[in-house]
Amino acid sequence: MLSSKFAVIPKDIDLDNPSEELIKGCFAAPIEIDEPSKLVEYQKHKFDDEYPDTIWLLVTVTMRCNYKCEYCFQGKHDNGINMSGDVVQQTIAYIKNEVDRNPNLKKLCITYFGGEPLMNMQAVRQISSFALEYTKEKGLEYGAAIDTNAFFMTREISEEIKTLGINQAQIAVDGFENFYSSTRKVPKTAFQRVIQNIEHSAINVIIRINVTKKNVEEVKELLKYLYNLPIVKEKRAVVSIKRVMVYSNDPCAGDGGCRLTYLEQGRTCKLIEGHFKQYLTGYLKYVGLSQSIADTSNTGHH
Repeated sequence: MLSSKFAVIPKDIDLDNPSEELIKGCFAAPIEIDEPSKLVEYQKHKFDDEYPDTIWLLVTVTMRCNYKCEYCFQGKHDNGINMSGDVVQQTIAYIKNEVDRNPNLKKLCITYFGGEPLMNMQAVRQISSFALEYTKEKGLEYGAAIDTNAFFMTREISEEIKTLGINQAQIAVDGFENFYSSTRKVPKTAFQRVIQNIEHSAINVIIRINVTKKNVEEVKELLKYLYNLPIVKEKRAVVSIKRVMVYSNDPCAGDGGCRLTYLEQGRTCKLIEGHFKQYLTGYLKYVGLSQSIADTSNTGHH
């Protein structure tokens, strides 16, 4: 789908005559529409738009990581390095240039990525401090987020990055102690440490569950546990569920036997629907979706 959204639609929907809401949301498209061509056109427009009103940057400040997650697309981090001081300054210069040259710019957004970005706090501090001050000077809106395993995200660190304009963290929690430690190659104590850091976070959190072949049955109890966390009940955190999928037939993908094929992801959707519906209700409402998953593969819309 062009929307790249997770479609949750009524099973009794007439897909030959879908509602306006489904069409507007790009969940249903007439069969005569050439979606691949539309996607190419959309992406070309994005790249050709020289002066967008919003700039989104993904800044990888390190390739080092204290975890060794089985399904990590980056592979091993044994020889990972931090962004050097020179590259930090080049990154700052790039941001300044992109802001200065764009007369239409209204907002700058940065997501800090890794490796584990909190393993290079010096780079995060330098880049964030510049971006925060420069956008303020230029009268622009600024927003930042971080993708972290939260092992190092103590209350003090979360308070510090909040002052740097980082207002959201995405943190993956895929299972309880045994599964978490075996999949991520960390001590069993890491799970409770991460949960504690989530609970004490000074910024909003997206708790991401990556569903794989290995944890699909455990997710049921994990959802119950996460939805009972005070930070979730207080709506300072939301639980997101994603499926780990194979995007190639490469047998050397190094996924640890975790990833779901396209066929398996469909079955997993139905499993999630059947077993976890009562625990998903809050999340579905949060993202504006409801009811159940329908199989649209044999309809006149795709």
